[in-house]
Amino acid sequence: ETTGLAAETMSGETRKVMRIARDLFSSSVAGDRALEALSRAKLRSIAGPYDTDSPPSPDRKMWRLNSWYYLGLHYDALGEDEESKRCMKMALRQCAGSGGNGADIIRTLPMLHMARRDWFDDDEFDAEGEAGAGATPPERSAP
Repeated sequence: ETTGLAAETMSGETRKVMRIARDLFSSSVAGDRALEALSRAKLRSIAGPYDTDSPPSPDRKMWRLNSWYYLGLHYDALGEDEESKRCMKMALRQCAGSGGNGADIIRTLPMLHMARRDWFDDDEFDAEGEAGAGATPPERSAP
């Protein structure tokens, strides 16, 4: 169950990924590690496999794009740059063909985030990232 503020704020939210992302960030702030892990797992499940060998499948509702993007933002907020970078690269892959210039601004956000962080490089997606993308991050100490 979400915290009172999150439930109150998101009660009318109909977008599945946005509700889960809100739960993820709210639980992090509240220190609710169980809800944080559950929310992260839900987003990871929606995002799909960390697959770099095949082109992304159609994502009309942009659930995978949003899942990768918000996972990347969450990891970035936690200071886990490498995990954030992997997630942002996967979000960017979901925008393939749009050139960052789509009908929805969400398609430009992964590119903007990576540009701001100066994360564009010549690194290929690698098998190492596959193992790390679903891995549980190390425990953080309580504030």
